[in-house]
Amino acid sequence: MPLKIYLLLLFYLITFLPIKGQGLTDTAKQRKFNQSYLDSLWSIEKGNRVSKHFAGLYRQTVLITNAFASAQNPAAQDFTIRLDDAFIPIFFQAHDAYLKGKEIPANWKAYYQSDSLNSLQYQFLGMNAHINGDLHLALIQQFGYDTIKAHKKALMSFQKVLNTIVDSVYEQTKAYPELKIFHDLTLGTNRIMAREMVRHWRRRQINLALLYYHKPKKYKRRYKHVQSLKAKWDQAVLEHFRAATT
Repeated sequence: MPLKIYLLLLFYLITFLPIKGQGLTDTAKQRKFNQSYLDSLWSIEKGNRVSKHFAGLYRQTVLITNAFASAQNPAAQDFTIRLDDAFIPIFFQAHDAYLKGKEIPANWKAYYQSDSLNSLQYQFLGMNAHINGDLHLALIQQFGYDTIKAHKKALMSFQKVLNTIVDSVYEQTKAYPELKIFHDLTLGTNRIMAREMVRHWRRRQINLALLYYHKPKKYKRRYKHVQSLKAKWDQAVLEHFRAATT
């Protein structure tokens, strides 16, 4: 087995090992609330900046989030709206900093370090930045410990519909020689790995938010560790998600 493929497979396996450590609303309000975000994402997606690659993926994610929230009880819908109100703008802030030549937020530096990456690299770097880096920051900004804990199960249940977005990114990997080899070696089970990877990121971010309130010192140590794992993923994407077939 080529060394690079072996290392990539090993990285997948290591990453999946666990790390120890209210108002009311309605569906119409949910749609109206997110429409300005959807419009902004659409505008970025149709532009010519590197942000367009993640904006298109994110717009689809917001759409399925709306559909998911519409089936929840009013308290859960309100939680989703409040989370979106802190979570989605983080991407816009990074995009705005890039346009204005300002300091890029730490989680997004890898995404904006080059304007010559391929679409898959940008999409994956964006997912890594936002899900694996920004999510717990949005939770902390909007909610206290008890609210986050109370909605943890509902947050994780969203993974079932989020898998449609994960699968859309996964399908693109088959056009990249090195990743296609990995797909063949795993007999296609790397689709499950991709889903598990994102689920693990989300669970870890929720737990980080809880640690922030419950055990601040442990939070700082865990946050540093999570950031190091995120950086390794960024590097793996830059090195291996290349050379699409034509």
